[in-house]
Amino acid sequence: MDIKSKNVLKQALQNFEGTLIIVSHDRDFLQGLTDKVYEFKDKQIKEFLGDIDFYLEYRNATDFREVEKSNNETKTTSTSEKKSEEKISYEQQKQQKTLQNKLNKVEKSIDEIEKEIEKK
Repeated sequence: MDIKSKNVLKQALQNFEGTLIIVSHDRDFLQGLTDKVYEFKDKQIKEFLGDIDFYLEYRNATDFREVEKSNNETKTTSTSEKKSEEKISYEQQKQQKTLQNKLNKVEKSIDEIEKEIEKK
């Protein structure tokens, strides 16, 4: 529909005194025509009392919250992974100490054996 025809139709609909159900993807066309918006999503119907701009602001805020929630979940996962890495690092440190102690004992034993050999 061209702009002029769209404006004539919009004016006629605004002057209509009854109830209208308008289905459109044209946001500009819907501005000034709606006082209630129904959202059909995920097999559910939600009613929004307000014009198309109110609905769009709500959707943007909801989308923003979903993005923020997703980012927080990612941060939580990263923190968990970091703690896991720290735990692995701690376990490695513990194992390294154990191995170092064993090495020290073996070196001490070697020293003692060498001293015994020197005595003979």
